[in-house]
Amino acid sequence: MARQTNIKLSGTVDNLIFYKDKKGFYIRTKPTTVKQTEATKSSAQLFGKAAQLEKIYRNLLSTVIPDMKDRAMQRKFRTALYQYLVNQTPVIGFEFNTE
Repeated sequence: MARQTNIKLSGTVDNLIFYKDKKGFYIRTKPTTVKQTEATKSSAQLFGKAAQLEKIYRNLLSTVIPDMKDRAMQRKFRTALYQYLVNQTPVIGFEFNTE
């Protein structure tokens, strides 16, 4: 992984990926092949379902959620729903309000 210093790019060129992280701009190469196990595919499928549920619930609760566009809240809510799908346990203790 290389760090960009003078030119700040985001996107791909051939096999190079230019991206921005919290700490700065970086460059990396695309992997040649990606092998997904059955467990990885199953986990990705559940995560996709959690993302869909998260969007539906946020839209239904839009009048009571303090900040609908808060990315940290969205990520935490999606993770809580993912854990629900994996463990089949209720979502307990999640709050939309960060305070």
